[in-house]
Amino acid sequence: WWEAGDARSDFNADGFQVGTSINVNTNGELYFYACWKDSSVVNVGNFTGNGLDNRVISGIGFRPTWMILAHDGDRVVHREEDMVGDNSIFFSPHAFFADEIQAFEADGFQVGTSGRVNLAAEVMMYLCLIDSNPSEGGASAAAAVLLTE
Repeated sequence: WWEAGDARSDFNADGFQVGTSINVNTNGELYFYACWKDSSVVNVGNFTGNGLDNRVISGIGFRPTWMILAHDGDRVVHREEDMVGDNSIFFSPHAFFADEIQAFEADGFQVGTSGRVNLAAEVMMYLCLIDSNPSEGGASAAAAVLLTE
């Protein structure tokens, strides 16, 4: 969902199909994926960026504990609830980046001016999760698995 063209996926009744792009379907490469069923602990949506700082995206239905945000043609960033400041990070070993996913709100999240999360006139896509059972790790455990694979 983060790249245009032949990388797009189609969902089937019992799984999904990827395109032919080398970014998602190179012969001999190992790829990892994660899927969540839409429910009261998952919210998937989009908004059109405006480039303004401290922009709140509300209507999620809960305060996220982990989220992913991206738009076509750029790297995916994510944020966990225990990150300090207005930091976000890529799904690879990098330093934290400020002014991206800045905070989690009671009914959504706040983004900054970074083009990776709030590029003016671009459609930004997000996946928000909330821990439905924190004693078993919930969304934070899922994030840890994705980051260490």
